[in-house]
Amino acid sequence: MEWFNVIFGVVTTLIGLIGGGIGIFFWRENKALKQKQVEKAAIENELQQAEAWKDLFKQEHEKCERKSAEKRQLYAERDKLKEEINACHFRVQQLTWYHCTVNGCMKRKPPHKFDTNGTELSADEE
Repeated sequence: MEWFNVIFGVVTTLIGLIGGGIGIFFWRENKALKQKQVEKAAIENELQQAEAWKDLFKQEHEKCERKSAEKRQLYAERDKLKEEINACHFRVQQLTWYHCTVNGCMKRKPPHKFDTNGTELSADEE
């Protein structure tokens, strides 16, 4: 019986050592698994933040594009109005050139000669 107790003790010790080793192994695996879960949560948090920043960037980019389109439209309107103003200034200069300084006489100062279409042929200078 004594050999039986010794063998039983040795087998029990071996089983305990193996069980403890397996327990330590699983403890390490569990610890590594928890660490990976924490890292995964941190990565997901960073991805959410990056997505939020990306959305903000897109909103600002769209806002800038709208403002740029408005600016282009306003510049086009400004250029059109400048052309109209220049045309008006030219017309004023043209009418000033044709303005007669002597009212009510047949001799115009300055005298101008026009054809039937209204195109100036020549201007006589005195």
